[in-house]
Amino acid sequence: TWQAASANIDHFSVAASTTTPTAGDSVSLTITARDFYDNAIPSYNPVNPLNLVSGASQGPRVRWGGNAAVTDLGNGNATYAAGAPFNANGQTTVTVSYERALEALAPTVTESVGGQTGASPAITWQVGPVASFNVAPSTTTPVAGSFVTLTVSAFDAYSNPIANYNPANDLLLTALGASQGARVAWAGNPVVLDNGDGTAVYRAGLPGSPFDGAGQTSFTIRYEVAFENVNARVTESGLGLVGSSSAIQWQPDVLNYFTAVSSSYSPTVNTPVTITLVARDQYGNYIPGANPAGPVTLTATGADTTANLTWGGAGVTDNPDLTG
Repeated sequence: TWQAASANIDHFSVAASTTTPTAGDSVSLTITARDFYDNAIPSYNPVNPLNLVSGASQGPRVRWGGNAAVTDLGNGNATYAAGAPFNANGQTTVTVSYERALEALAPTVTESVGGQTGASPAITWQVGPVASFNVAPSTTTPVAGSFVTLTVSAFDAYSNPIANYNPANDLLLTALGASQGARVAWAGNPVVLDNGDGTAVYRAGLPGSPFDGAGQTSFTIRYEVAFENVNARVTESGLGLVGSSSAIQWQPDVLNYFTAVSSSYSPTVNTPVTITLVARDQYGNYIPGANPAGPVTLTATGADTTANLTWGGAGVTDNPDLTG
């Protein structure tokens, strides 16, 4: 019976327990030391360290382990210690995991001095189940009453986008921070149903429900109230997974009208009354620093034309017809 000699190591073979694991899961690699004729070398004992190389584009997201002889280098590679013998069948087992999905890797083992090597078949980690959502607004400072486009992305536990994600349950949409829910409107996608109270539902099970090939979908939100920090939140109604946008603060629209507030509504005759004018947009939001394009006419509606009424104050001109 011819025997393989450990001194005649020629190459390694590497077998993977699976070639389609889920992102982040470990794959067992069975490494076999072989001679020139592809015979396994029983109890092969490496004289030099073996280099384990993943070939991953994002090395820090690779993890090696599964064997006390393995030292993970944190960069996608590892070493298998010299003097750590393989078993009687000329084999040893290590594990490798990768967080990034859809990148084919063929991990290799190489004798660090002699250069004898071997590679596993290509392993492609698959995208895992949905674990989070990202909500990106097209702008965070829109004008009051205008729509903001929200792009929602679905990710697995390792931030891999889930292409064509199809929600198993409705997604609940909430405008967190909006004090007047009835003035919020959701639209921009036929599967979105606005509840009229600041919330909406992205309905599952409809032809338009699946996200696109990049794992994204979009819809819009508008709000008539200015200066409130509003976070658009998406909640998976079955799993409770949540994603929220950065704060969106609608800004006042253009000047539309003024409101006037008196310091007194029953003053004594000939006692000055201070009138405070507030510039507002079409939605009633006050406009800081409003600068009217032309003169503002002041009128005392209902005043007796014979009354001794005088307008005053900085920048105010009193007219003889009871206006200013």
